[in-house]
Amino acid sequence: RALRRRSPEEDVRRHACRARHGQHGAARRTLCARAGAQPADAVEPLAPGDYPGTSGIPSGVELELDRLSTLDDLPSGESGEPRVLLLGAGDCGKSTLFRQLQLLYGGTAAAKNSYVLAGAVRSHLFHTLREATQGMARLGIEFAEPQNIARAQTLLDVAKVDDATVRGLDDDVAAVGADAGLREVLKRGAAVHLPESAAYFLDAASRILAPGYVPTGDDVLRMRVRTRGVALAQVSAFGRDFEVVDVGGARTERRKWAGRLRGAAAVFWVGSLAEFDQPLYEDEEVNRLDESVALWRETAAMPELEGAALSVFLCKRDVLAAKAAAADADALATLRARCAGS
Repeated sequence: RALRRRSPEEDVRRHACRARHGQHGAARRTLCARAGAQPADAVEPLAPGDYPGTSGIPSGVELELDRLSTLDDLPSGESGEPRVLLLGAGDCGKSTLFRQLQLLYGGTAAAKNSYVLAGAVRSHLFHTLREATQGMARLGIEFAEPQNIARAQTLLDVAKVDDATVRGLDDDVAAVGADAGLREVLKRGAAVHLPESAAYFLDAASRILAPGYVPTGDDVLRMRVRTRGVALAQVSAFGRDFEVVDVGGARTERRKWAGRLRGAAAVFWVGSLAEFDQPLYEDEEVNRLDESVALWRETAAMPELEGAALSVFLCKRDVLAAKAAAADADALATLRARCAGS
């Protein structure tokens, strides 16, 4: 939808808000999960440069939040604030944007959540190991070092991930993570639905398993957490509060969109640039990029979104660049054909 030009009066109001709240909404509210919503793990707000490997949310997101902050009579969500919906197909990067908004524009007591997030990141590391070893079995790949078979089984038997249970497992994780067989499955991760960040977490395993581990912003953002149900958070950006809603994008979760579409002030549609060679999780005969494009066209035409501001944000450009750099001529031809067809 076209951006509306601000009037002089709106500019005065915008700068007055920034004077009261700070350039990026320094007066942040505590994040909260509404009744009936999936709890949103709050994290300490960080500036974009505070977590290595990320540059903050896409500039287009900030531009649209800035624009929305100047508009009057926006529809309100359950909290009474304008509702911003994050929509997209599964594994598109939508929940990562949700966490980025929390990091930059949410407020919380960090000490409590550092412990919660440390457990979540460690659990994600072991989940990544489990998915990788299962992927090896599916692709018929063996461990290069026979002793790593027993080590891998030891790691798969870990039922609860905490300081006590991970103590002494550093060597096993390092050996299994460095095994040539497991590294081979990482290269072919798209075929077995491995997250793009699998290598990142395996390379950082010694730091993640160290006593007193505190997650970095990069650790938090790179986790792949499937959204089940609805996650809500309140953020304050550019002098205005917003209710941000993250709804699961998997096929089984989309039926929950219906109750959230009507009354939305804005929809931030998130699409992945790196899905051209990946099958859909629910149906391996369907390409993820094709699914995302078809779902966008269907969603944009929904009458419930009449009057809502629709914005499209394409993410995972770094993953696309890495795939393109490593791809052969046939894979690049496939990419060009899919981009042309979409």
